[in-house]
Amino acid sequence: MYKAFFILFSLLFFSSASYSKTQEIHIGAGDWQDYTAPDGSGIYFEIIKKIYPNYQLKFHTDTFNRVIADFEQNKLDMVVGIYREDVSEAIFADWFIDTEYPVVAIYDPKRLTLNSFDDLADLTLSWLRGYNFDRYLPHGIHHYEVTDIDTGFKLLEKERVDAFVDFPYNLLPEDLKKYATFEILPARHIYVAFAHNRLGKKLAKQFDQKMIELRDSGFLAQLYKQEYEHSQLETFNPKKQKIIIYTDTIDAIGQVKKYQNTPLSDISIALVLNNILSQLDKYSIDFQVVKNFAKIKTKAQQDNVCFNNLLKTTERLNYLVASKPVSLSLDFKLYTTLLLDLDEPIDLVDFFNKNKQYTLGLETGRSYGDKLDSALKNIRMNQKISQSVTTQTLLKQLHSERFNFVIEYPSTIQAYWQKLANKTLYSYELKNTSQHNIGYTMCANSKIGQQFITDFNQALSWFYHTKMFFNAQINKVPFKERAKFIEIYKQVFQ
Repeated sequence: MYKAFFILFSLLFFSSASYSKTQEIHIGAGDWQDYTAPDGSGIYFEIIKKIYPNYQLKFHTDTFNRVIADFEQNKLDMVVGIYREDVSEAIFADWFIDTEYPVVAIYDPKRLTLNSFDDLADLTLSWLRGYNFDRYLPHGIHHYEVTDIDTGFKLLEKERVDAFVDFPYNLLPEDLKKYATFEILPARHIYVAFAHNRLGKKLAKQFDQKMIELRDSGFLAQLYKQEYEHSQLETFNPKKQKIIIYTDTIDAIGQVKKYQNTPLSDISIALVLNNILSQLDKYSIDFQVVKNFAKIKTKAQQDNVCFNNLLKTTERLNYLVASKPVSLSLDFKLYTTLLLDLDEPIDLVDFFNKNKQYTLGLETGRSYGDKLDSALKNIRMNQKISQSVTTQTLLKQLHSERFNFVIEYPSTIQAYWQKLANKTLYSYELKNTSQHNIGYTMCANSKIGQQFITDFNQALSWFYHTKMFFNAQINKVPFKERAKFIEIYKQVFQ
């Protein structure tokens, strides 16, 4: 009897100990009827329960912006039902959880007509607080945020706003008769974002493993019912074509929190790039950070290789295919800590031929465009100091007077120089250069590379009209030169 009691006690003890060690995970979401209810019910929460049966699940529903804030402050292990760009740092599984309907501008056709994004200029729009739809709209749009949908429609009815921005499924039958819609954001996948830590990585992996089981078992079809076809989960192929994107800066990685010293311009471009790539979900994107592009031609021998934000040159077009313009910068200038008595733009070859005591610091493998590359070939070798270093390191060496000059973008100097030095840096215009340079995503000129560029261009083109894209470009430009930059921007992107 004592033996039986001991066995029973042991079973109860270890069962209790095992339960007590079950890990809690905290899941956040906006309060969406039928999808994420406060009581833990709803389509998305039912999926989470199926995927993580061995965890203690703690569901938290609140307004969308509060949930995002809690996730950013590490109070949640995952947040359900978001676009990739809604959070600054997260791990995402390959699988999405649903496909959201398009975002539309709802307006009275008797008052105005919307056929293009240009028609939105000077209008006043409204949307729910926290949704940040302005990032998808042209720069300069006036907007008014509301706390609930009913208020938004009342403002529209009383003509206090020109359009209310929301999802079409929130339109009532009587609204469909009265209002017209203009698509602002196309239907896109929404995801579960996982905390950027070891647990988040584990949970994301489990999400991918279980989602295919839930689809194959018919669970997802039964759960989504009439919305299953729209979810696009049935046709999703988890076996993605792998694309490697090489970048010489951390800006492409897009993990903003990890890089507090990263210039705002790099962060902005990172967010835009990640927004574009998030729409190309038939590809598995792997970023590889390199110091420079000295071996670009060798790397491009792989069919599935691309490069981030390159200048298009005659030599590169022999083996790479280029996207539409991705970034815009004011053209290179010659920088030095020396004060020169010069009023005219500098001819590089003539200048260094006449001043044999001066040296020029260069990044190995970097192209400065066809014209400058050609000029650099005609400068004496002993006046050129080429190094396999980052731009930031090159500027440090300029400060320490390892060489006298560098060729650089004004935006790069603005981002880094004041953090590196207290010395005055002088800039000089270069002869035979244009007013600006354009950066492109470039891929190996292979069947895979060409298809990726085609898909990339389709996603990129949509972003051209957005405030997000405009801000990413203008953030790089010194204030005194922004008026000139905006004129060039209009020519390149509009």
